[in-house]
Amino acid sequence: MLEWPAAMADVSLCELIETQAIGWLRADARIEALCGDRIWTSVPPDAPYPFVLLEAFVVSPWNRLRGFGRSITFQLRAQSQVRGDYEAHRIGDRIAAVLEGKAAPLPPARRALWTVDETPGASFTDVNAGVLTYHRTVVARVRVQV
Repeated sequence: MLEWPAAMADVSLCELIETQAIGWLRADARIEALCGDRIWTSVPPDAPYPFVLLEAFVVSPWNRLRGFGRSITFQLRAQSQVRGDYEAHRIGDRIAAVLEGKAAPLPPARRALWTVDETPGASFTDVNAGVLTYHRTVVARVRVQV
C-alpha cells in the first residue's frame, strides 16, 4: 500500500490550491476589470458585488503509474447583482479560461494538472438582502502528483 510522502505531511493541498487559483485569477486583466480583487474563500460582511467565492473542496485519492497523489475538486462561484445573469456568466467563462489546462507544480508536490468541468455553466438566483443575486458555478479539478 502506498503511503503519503513525509514531505507532504504538514501541507494543506486545499490551501495551496486556493492560493494558486486566487493568484492566477487576480493577475488576469479581464477578471480584474470584471470584479477587481474580490476573489475570496469566505465573503466579508457587506461585500460589494460582483465577486468570486472558492468553496466546497473535496479531496480524494488519485493514483498514476508514476506516482501517488490526490484529486481535489472545488467550485468557484461568480456572484452578481446586475440585472440578468450576463455578468455572472462573463466572470464564470473567464474563470474557466484562466484555469483550464494549467500544469504547474505546487511544491512540495511534483505536478499539478488543472481542469475545468465541461458541463455548461448553469446559473441560479437567490435573494440576498432584498436584492436578486445571480450565481454561476465553475467546477475545477486539480490532480496533484507527489
